[in-house]
Amino acid sequence: MGRGAPSRRRALAALAALAALPACGFSPAYAPDGPATALRGQVLPDTPGDAYAFRFVSQIEERLGRAGEGAPFALGYGLPRRTVETAQTGFGSPLRLSLEGAAEYALRRQADGAVVTSGRVTGFVTYSDVGTSVAVRSARADAERRLATLLADRVATRLVAAAAGADWAD
Repeated sequence: MGRGAPSRRRALAALAALAALPACGFSPAYAPDGPATALRGQVLPDTPGDAYAFRFVSQIEERLGRAGEGAPFALGYGLPRRTVETAQTGFGSPLRLSLEGAAEYALRRQADGAVVTSGRVTGFVTYSDVGTSVAVRSARADAERRLATLLADRVATRLVAAAAGADWAD
């Protein structure tokens, strides 16, 4: 058997582990009647104020579905971020920058304004600060898109996890 090829014994063990998942209470979040279906098209994010927040909201809607004005839940969020130099030349000029960000969120029930779940997720992406000013601006814009997407995916995952078994998600 070649290197990297799974052994028959390992493949059978993996199949046995997969078969045991339903017995331990595991159920796919996006399966019919899964926790994600309780939020699908039911969460209305606050209106974005800039391109970065727009990307964040677009990704939330991609994961949870677009909600109309009458949605039962509203998602408030804050998106602080900062840039940190992570590598420099011997002369002190930046070579690589890290864009660090967070998403502080609160899911509110529209009917009474009660916060049903809230939290904070963090992440970072890096980009090069070497090249023309156009190349650096493009790299920063791409890094902001990637960070907004990463944070929105983490928030959506937390919301789905919170909805699993929660009485507010019924």
